[in-house]
Amino acid sequence: MIPEINAAIQSAKVLKDIINAHKELRSYNDLSSAAAEINSKLIDTQHLVLSYQASHKALTDRIAKLEEKLSSKEKFNREISRYKLHKLKSGMFVYIIKPEHEKIGEPHYICTDCASNGHISLFQPVLNGARLVCDSCKKNVITGSRDR
Repeated sequence: MIPEINAAIQSAKVLKDIINAHKELRSYNDLSSAAAEINSKLIDTQHLVLSYQASHKALTDRIAKLEEKLSSKEKFNREISRYKLHKLKSGMFVYIIKPEHEKIGEPHYICTDCASNGHISLFQPVLNGARLVCDSCKKNVITGSRDR
């Protein structure tokens, strides 16, 4: 991009020199031809600058998306570290919140399928705790007991 801008500046200097030395030009057509050539170079440079700007915007947008994705992944990793894999009486696996992160009340469970896809989704107990259903993917897990 810098060489094209320098070329445009040099073209403008040449035009200035031509205008200053117009006495040496044989006719108006020579001056007009020189001005048209410089104008053409300036237009080409403008097209290159616009192309570079579009590329810059695309790269900036991609960087922003990647930073957002990375931030989301880091947030998920922080959140999932609060849980551990737990085997229910039925033999099925869920994530259960670690005791040190548990608030007052019962522990809660999150879906292993959703966690493997990078998001946390809570299981809801149904049938007096005999089954858990994922809020997001609707996965059903049999707990093996009525009280979990």
